[in-house]
Amino acid sequence: VRILATANWQMGMRGNLSRRGREHLAKARVAAIERIIEVAEDEGVDVILAAGDLFEFPHVGDDVTNSVARALHNTKIEIHAIPGNHDLYNARRRSDPRIETIYRERWGDTYRTFEYRNTRLVVLNTDAPREERQIGPDQLAWLSNTLAESTAEHIIVFMHRPPAQLSNADDLHNLLKRYPVRFVFYGHHHHYHYTDRDGIGYVMTNSAAEGAIDYPLAGNFDHFLLVSVRDQQVTFAPIKADAIEPPDAVAEVDNYDLFGLSRKLAPRRVALTAEDDTWRMRLTLTNPTQRRLRVYVSCASDDDRWRHEPAQIPLVDLGPDQRHDLTLTWTARHSEHTPQCTLAVPFQTHNGEWIQYTKTVRTHIED
Repeated sequence: VRILATANWQMGMRGNLSRRGREHLAKARVAAIERIIEVAEDEGVDVILAAGDLFEFPHVGDDVTNSVARALHNTKIEIHAIPGNHDLYNARRRSDPRIETIYRERWGDTYRTFEYRNTRLVVLNTDAPREERQIGPDQLAWLSNTLAESTAEHIIVFMHRPPAQLSNADDLHNLLKRYPVRFVFYGHHHHYHYTDRDGIGYVMTNSAAEGAIDYPLAGNFDHFLLVSVRDQQVTFAPIKADAIEPPDAVAEVDNYDLFGLSRKLAPRRVALTAEDDTWRMRLTLTNPTQRRLRVYVSCASDDDRWRHEPAQIPLVDLGPDQRHDLTLTWTARHSEHTPQCTLAVPFQTHNGEWIQYTKTVRTHIED
């Protein structure tokens, strides 16, 4: 059995793009889908599974829907869509039963199972109405029965959200490890990673959506997964446009630590508070990881008319989950700008390679 796993197409994405930019992005992503299908046909793939967020919104324009439909209908390969939050959520960012009904009409049941030779494939819904971010009780009971009744040699599970971040993650994992579940594939966070838990491979994939962290060594690269089942062996590889990566190329802890740094290391903007003829700035640095970090801080303004004390900003050494308040006193000479600070954090991946993570913190004059 050969399986192609992909995720996060997010067709119809708008972002901050102009109308022309959105049209260009839509065409590029349709071309990527067509290329994925072309590779799948060349590789003799039996089934394609798209692990959620096929569309940016449940209701996109007919031109987007029709272009995706044409791409999918031009192949004889069976294609299964897995619901993601972008596929089911309404404007209030809640899974909507009415949208779920439309989804079922287009793609079939939101959780289901089917077999290919010696392998059972299981599709789960991690965002059912009133059961967001979990595998709800009825679905979990169905899954338990499905696994117990299966006589397949291998079981592979697909879903959208990372299973470790579901509200009932432990219940799900404890159920899966009782059966011959080889891999769980999912999407959502727009990067690649792999980790093994009790003999089950947990793998995140992302095909086209923009990642929150722009570091390929931490999993931010466009790819799809090619899964092969041959007798007793189940293997997979991340396939990029120009390379095949080893499964352990990116560890889960690396991209979640970097993601945490991007969100929590420091605020995007801090205030400059006037005190007589100076301004005081307090920058709170937070280490959201379980590793020790060193933060190098440099600050300046575009016109070089600001000076800070101390003139040499000390290195900040942060232990796991530790916070530190860095205070600087500024003076300025007729500047039309405010200063900004650059934070640099040397970050070592599980493979021993180094990434220089950087973040810019801007300032503003407090009213």
